[in-house]
Amino acid sequence: MHHQLTGSSPESVDDEWIAIIDDDESVRHSLARIVRARGIRAQTFASAEDYLGRDAESQPCCLVLDVQLGGLSGFELCDHIAARGDRLPVIFMTAHDDIASTQLAFRSGSCGYLRKPFYADALLALVLPHLAWTRSEQSVR
Repeated sequence: MHHQLTGSSPESVDDEWIAIIDDDESVRHSLARIVRARGIRAQTFASAEDYLGRDAESQPCCLVLDVQLGGLSGFELCDHIAARGDRLPVIFMTAHDDIASTQLAFRSGSCGYLRKPFYADALLALVLPHLAWTRSEQSVR
């Protein structure tokens, strides 16, 4: 189990982070590097089980989640999160794009769906609004 919280800048909020969940280490590393370059903190997980077993002191602003993982799938992880009563924005990504997966992703409330390989700008366009949403939610409290 490998977790890495990376990235910070003067503009980032200390408790604001995203979770990247993918069973491919090179994908996790690349995505964390992309968001870190924008000052976004990211914690990476190799599996849905790793994410569920983390020390949950804080919730991520959003999940960047692979559809097909070893063990629980990305969709099954979303079911577990929903069963706990948590509402998290989810950006699904997959190298095995098919109509059934696309439909499942959007039925599950996904806020984005990326087909691998994808451009860094496509990922950031989906992640950044959730960081702003979190900041506005925190200012209301």
